[in-house]
Amino acid sequence: MTTQDTHDDTDSAAQASEWPELEKLVADVKTKRAEELARQEEQRTRAQKAQQDAEKAWETLRAQASLDDLAEKLGELGVTARTTETVAGANSAALELSRLPKGETAIIRVDTSPSRSGPPRTTIQVQRGTQQLSPTTLNVNTNSELRKQLIEIAQKLLG
Repeated sequence: MTTQDTHDDTDSAAQASEWPELEKLVADVKTKRAEELARQEEQRTRAQKAQQDAEKAWETLRAQASLDDLAEKLGELGVTARTTETVAGANSAALELSRLPKGETAIIRVDTSPSRSGPPRTTIQVQRGTQQLSPTTLNVNTNSELRKQLIEIAQKLLG
């Protein structure tokens, strides 16, 4: 180490002690940045868990299979049904029905989405012709609850 290096180190130490407010500011900014990064990581972790919970609920619902069963049963009444949307990983499925009474068509869509607080939310939306019916939210994410709601929807569409 040269005399100049030693002198530079001494000057740096002297300057640092001459600026306690600056040192405190730098320390505070570093702390705030670390806290913000920790908060962002926690949010990311919660969002991933919520998405995993939604995917698990979607698997439990067996929504696509239920819509397919509904289509098969309504086919016995002359109603034509076809899957209109099934996107892997989207937790969403839709079924289009045609040849309903009065020549109407309808689309039934089942979606499960993550929730920030609580269990994933599953909604059933029905569009009858050009009329959007009020969405139904499942109280419990089970296949039996979904089937119960689909039966009620079928009664409305066929009645």
